This record gives sequence, structure tokens and C-alpha cells, in this order.
Amino acid sequence: MKKEPTSKSKVLNYSVVVFVIIILVATAFGPTGGPGAAYQKSVLQTTRAIELSLDAYSKDHSGHYPEGKSSTEIFQHLIDGKYVTDPSIFYVHLFHVIGKVPPKDESLKRENVCFDVTCCVDSSAPGGLPAVFLTGYRITYQPGSSAVPLPLPYSPPFSKTWSEWVYGVPYYKRPFIAVAYKNGSANWTLADEDGSIPNFIPTDFDPKGKTYRQLTP
Repeated sequence: MKKEPTSKSKVLNYSVVVFVIIILVATAFGPTGGPGAAYQKSVLQTTRAIELSLDAYSKDHSGHYPEGKSSTEIFQHLIDGKYVTDPSIFYVHLFHVIGKVPPKDESLKRENVCFDVTCCVDSSAPGGLPAVFLTGYRITYQPGSSAVPLPLPYSPPFSKTWSEWVYGVPYYKRPFIAVAYKNGSANWTLADEDGSIPNFIPTDFDPKGKTYRQLTP
């Protein structure tokens, strides 16, 4: 006579099946595939493109980058001078910054801008000077200094999805910074556990007696 499975066995078998399904779904849709890499590449390319526009402006203005009271004003100079034809370049989707929306026209507003810039840059600026970088951090222009995350509203409470609890937060959703330097190089760096970006300013940075300051949107 065939023995019927007990209720306890049924529950155990059901749990195993559910667990296997969860693993398969998480593997298929979790943070292992291309979306994260594509996002990283897109943000980095955008940052680099903005720096190229700033550099193009400087070539027409005796080596000086545009100046203003905010990065929004700086970028508006690029739009007005036709160095940038698409205002939406200054907006990227950020997981660590809230309140940002794409621009509706060529008149930029603070909420349309997701990048900070360094002021005031000219042809004498060191190559390792960060020219443009993602907003949400406080910068100190000293050799080897870190980029420190700003408090709310820049850093909202982060809630994890079930797959993030199982596999960890995808790297493209963790706090990070993309930066393009005066010398044309660019990189993308994940934040440490405390949210800071170590060695944001190169250790060999030499301002040569000049004072630089960060302009936020």
C-alpha cells in the first residue's frame, strides 16, 4: 500500500519548490546582467560629454570655463552658446538624490541639473582637477580628500527589495560618483560603506596656490 505524504512533508516540499522558484527568478532578473553596466556606461559618457562641452567653451574664451553662481548657471551658458544642443544631458536618474526631473525646455532650473562643477577653471588648472561630477557630495580641494555625501534631501532613506536582501544592492543603485577631470579623463566610483568616495581628489593634486570651489545646482 502506497504511503501518503504527511502534512509536514507536503509543507517541506512546497517550501523547497518556492525557494527554487525564488532563486531562478532572482537569477534572471537580479543585479547580474546588463542594465547595471549600461547605466554605468551611460552616466559616465554623459559626464564626459559635459566636460568636453566645457572645454570647447574654454577654447573660445581665452582658456576660461564659464562662470556663475551655480552649476545651473554654468550649464545655461553652454546652452545659450550652443555648446550643448540637448538640455536633458544635465539630467540623469540618480538613486541617491531626490527631487530631480528632466528639463522641459532650454531654460534650466535647479531641479533639472544632476551635476556639480568646479569654479573657476582656466587653462592653468591642474589636469587632476575634477571639472564636472555628480551632485550629492561635498568636495574639499585638498590632495587625497574624499567626496562626502550631503544629508537630506540628497540622501533619502533606502529601502531594499526582496532580491536586494538576498543578493545585495545592485552596484548601480548604491551611492556612487561619476567625474570628468580637466585633463579629459573620467571615472565612475562606488561609495564606501559610509557613503563617501575615497581619494576623489588625486593624491598628487597641486592647486599651485589657486583656490577652487564647488558649485552645486
